[in-house]
Amino acid sequence: MRADRLKDLMPKRPRYHQMLPLDLEDQVASLYEKLEQVPFIRKRGLEYLLERFCYAPEPARELKIWH
Repeated sequence: MRADRLKDLMPKRPRYHQMLPLDLEDQVASLYEKLEQVPFIRKRGLEYLLERFCYAPEPARELKIWH
């Protein structure tokens, strides 16, 4: 089975938050500034990172782990 088909069969992760609270958005932006030199992070951009934190059940806790 091709990898792209396998990806379609896997369950989708739930999005726990439509948007992050403004204070968490600011903290993610600060984290992005620190990690901007990492090629994968820079390639994806801040908007992608903000969106990924919406998929965390506890984004504040996840952010502490990243720090």
